[in-house]
Amino acid sequence: MYALTDAGSLQPLIDAIASRPVVMLGEASHGTHEYYTWRITITKRLIEEKSFRFIAVEGDWPDCYLINRYVKGYEDAGGNIREIMNRFDRWPTWMWANYARFSLSGHHCHDEVVALLKQVRLTDFRDGDREAALNTEQNALITVNAERYYRSMVAFDDQSWNIRDHHMMETLDRLMRFHGPQAKGIIWEHNTHIGDARATDMIAEGLVNIGQLAREQYGADKVYLVGFGSYSGYVIASEHWGAAMQRMQVPKAVKNSVESLLHDKAGSDVLLLLNEESDERYHQKIKHRAIGVVYKPLIDSWANYVPTVLAERYDAFMFIDYTTALHPLHGEPYNNKTPETFPFGL
Repeated sequence: MYALTDAGSLQPLIDAIASRPVVMLGEASHGTHEYYTWRITITKRLIEEKSFRFIAVEGDWPDCYLINRYVKGYEDAGGNIREIMNRFDRWPTWMWANYARFSLSGHHCHDEVVALLKQVRLTDFRDGDREAALNTEQNALITVNAERYYRSMVAFDDQSWNIRDHHMMETLDRLMRFHGPQAKGIIWEHNTHIGDARATDMIAEGLVNIGQLAREQYGADKVYLVGFGSYSGYVIASEHWGAAMQRMQVPKAVKNSVESLLHDKAGSDVLLLLNEESDERYHQKIKHRAIGVVYKPLIDSWANYVPTVLAERYDAFMFIDYTTALHPLHGEPYNNKTPETFPFGL
């Protein structure tokens, strides 16, 4: 266990990551300030010291791509980063950001997408953006996967979550191939996506996630999973779908949870490298808090904990004893659009 104080205190984590080409940084909520600031600090060090080449986030691909163009200085990429960031009105996932583009009328888009992909490969992009073909292909694949997702959701089967995370894995794999043999990528997503599903009760429900899929596809020695959690504090979330965002108090973690255990043991911010920890409780199922965009603190104690074998779910865990709420760019959601992360809260 290592004290977390500043960027320098991350050295054990940087050393543990070593040469692994895929690093996934989690979060226990979508609205906690410290999860973002620590992920930024880790990301900077990985780029500067380990030559990581790209960052992928749990967000809307078209809007993320606009930021990508701005950061890389492409032509006509925009001159104001805040204006570009303000396009993120459906954070945090790709499918719901594109909900209005698709109907459930029974139309199949597969043939049209195949034709588009063939045309993309014949197109010579000359605007200085070497990623333009990748972007066009990705948007076409989003169309295919979103159609599959919504058909699954309407049928009320259990595959909609899996379709979503398989899409995330497919996107990661395409990015790794695009960046070549030396590719290294950093992924920002909720713990529920990056923490290996096989170490939770998700496996009993037949659910998978990108953390599990990446370990299976690339090998556990090529992927490093970092989970996050906190004991108490504040968070930005909504009471129900489409409601205004609120600053909510996060109650103290329940007894016999990961967060309560670390509060009692450390009482401060700490980093755990789980292969170094001898406490048997990290190798047994224990409650682990997960907060989505919809959150009701009054039922936190029974509605927001996932049974987890911590040492199998993550390679490392960052515990923040007391957290503060994120500062969103948007004060209110757009009332005429589908609520974010519907129908899940994560």
